[in-house]
Amino acid sequence: MELLILIISILAFLLELFVFWSCMMAGRALDEEMKCYEYEKEKKHKKKLPDKLAGSGKRKKHIF
Repeated sequence: MELLILIISILAFLLELFVFWSCMMAGRALDEEMKCYEYEKEKKHKKKLPDKLAGSGKRKKHIF
């Protein structure tokens, strides 16, 4: 009986370690995905920034 309880507790501990490891890997993957998302967002923002500064892409006519 004690052996069965010992085996069950060892299996429960291993399951807990597996769940913890899975959450760590998912968190790491999510962190990497967020870095890529922020990089793409920043890249798009840099492309749009000069356009906004130039008056939404319209050239101003200079009158002399």
